[in-house]
Amino acid sequence: DAPHICILDWVMPGMTGVEICKKLRLLPEREYRYVLLLTSRGTKEEVIEGLEAGADDYLVKPISPPEIQARLRSAQRILQLQDGLTAECRTVLEEKQRIRLLLDSTAEGILGVDRTGRCTFCNRAALAEFGYDSESQILGKDIHSAAHHTRPDGTPCPTEECRFFSALFKIGRAHV
Repeated sequence: DAPHICILDWVMPGMTGVEICKKLRLLPEREYRYVLLLTSRGTKEEVIEGLEAGADDYLVKPISPPEIQARLRSAQRILQLQDGLTAECRTVLEEKQRIRLLLDSTAEGILGVDRTGRCTFCNRAALAEFGYDSESQILGKDIHSAAHHTRPDGTPCPTEECRFFSALFKIGRAHV
């Protein structure tokens, strides 16, 4: 179990703190690691290099104990916020999966349409009703062209006569 806060010195035997930081940022970990880089190098270019390598904070030596303690408290607050965001994201994804399962289990075709008339969501029944094989074929398209609108005689139906568009833009939402 890797530490959540890593304090790295720029100059270390074998590998520099910057190199370790770069390697750490390439790892496919789910939990964020806060990196504090310590160094006697304090030019603007070196600070930028350390931060660009993935360090979250940068301290130039000599460092006073109260300063490093304050930086570590700040790191803990950031990690707590990150943990909270991660938990919220997990909850949102689980909720999205539940909603998706519910919408896909109904036999009625359901489309989500944004205010510009573009399809943002469709369930399996809607795909079948409109003759599509996958969401990628309909998502992002305007609902008029996605629904293959034609008149009974087979001629194209103009957008201004489209029931989807007229309902959407007259009342802001529609059930057609």
